[in-house]
Amino acid sequence: MRRNILMVDDNPGDIRLVREAFGAGPRVAIHEAEDAAHAIEFLENNDCDLVLLDLSLPRTSGHELLADIRSREPLRALPVVVFSTSDSSDDIERAYAAHANCYVTKPGELDRFLETFRRIEQFWFETARLP
Repeated sequence: MRRNILMVDDNPGDIRLVREAFGAGPRVAIHEAEDAAHAIEFLENNDCDLVLLDLSLPRTSGHELLADIRSREPLRALPVVVFSTSDSSDDIERAYAAHANCYVTKPGELDRFLETFRRIEQFWFETARLP
C-alpha cells in the first residue's frame, strides 16, 4: 500500500533530506507544501496518511496551520508530526495543546536526521494503527 506524506516546510534542504530518509520506491510518496495555504489546498484535494509539519513557515505559522487542520472535520484524525529546530517548551506545549500527535526536534547531524525520519515512517506505517 502506497502511503502519502505531506511535508509542510519551506526549507528545500530539509525536504531533500526527508525524501532521502524515506527513500525512493512505491511505498511512500512525499508531497510538498511550502506554506499553510498550499498545505490546506493539498489536504482538501488529496488523500494523505501523515503530515510532517514545520513550525517556522512564511505568513501562517505551523501552530496556526495545525489548529486549522484540527478544526476541519475530515482532517481531525489525520496524524500530524510537528518537527522543528525549536526545543522550546512553549512550542512543544502549544503543539500538543493543538492536538499534534507528536513533536520531534530536528537533529542537527545528518545521520541522526535520516534515522529519525526512518523511525517516524516505521512507527506510523508499521506499528501504529491509523483510521
